[in-house]
Amino acid sequence: MSTSWVFLVSLAWVYGDTKMRISQDQLSSTRRQDRTVHIRCKLSGVLLEKTVVHWYQQKEGKPLRRILYGSAKNYKQDRPNPRLEADDKHDGIFYLIINNVAKLDEATYYCACWD
Repeated sequence: MSTSWVFLVSLAWVYGDTKMRISQDQLSSTRRQDRTVHIRCKLSGVLLEKTVVHWYQQKEGKPLRRILYGSAKNYKQDRPNPRLEADDKHDGIFYLIINNVAKLDEATYYCACWD
């Protein structure tokens, strides 16, 4: 039985206030299918309780597509997908969580925020 792997890339971008910072320490993840991946994004220089984080997906040769956005455990999806979740921590760390990773999840993922 062969094992399938899924390769994901994550990047961050910020627009607006130059004091705002977004960083990601792990720029790529490879997971076996049916596993869970947590894509981390750290924000600083903003009021976290008022910050809206947007998560985008870009598949090779396709346009950028927002898949999730929100803050303070109140996230919305542009197209409902029960395998996607988001989580945030009080220290400015936000996560995009993809459960049961599948081959169709291979893409570049961006976290973004602006004021």
